[in-house]
Amino acid sequence: VVAALMTGPKDFTTLTKLTDATPGNLGKQLELLEGESRDWLVSVTCSKPVYLEFNALHATKGIALARAAERLGFSAKNVLAFGDSLNDLSMLQAAGGSVVVANGREELKPLCDAVCPSNQEDGVAQFLRDTFREVCF
Repeated sequence: VVAALMTGPKDFTTLTKLTDATPGNLGKQLELLEGESRDWLVSVTCSKPVYLEFNALHATKGIALARAAERLGFSAKNVLAFGDSLNDLSMLQAAGGSVVVANGREELKPLCDAVCPSNQEDGVAQFLRDTFREVCF
């Protein structure tokens, strides 16, 4: 897999960055790209072991969560967010509570408030039921 970053939308003539994003090299390349990406006005993350994501700098799940909460009349700090991969990190950091599923990325687990069962075990539903049983059920 090779990731290339152009200087503008659909500008395939000006190559800013070309990187080797092979599976064994992805973590190292992601670190390098994250350090440079602010100058390019993009955010770089990954959601799969071999999948780099390039988005507009302010197009993150964390910003989307904060804006959605604000539109609904409350703070993102009143939200409980669930995630499984590095592309969820900004959302998990923006939320007042954060939970990663058991089969999520290991790097997320120490950064979150809790770990719930895997998505194959309906982990989010189990966590909500067990946590809010007295309030909702």
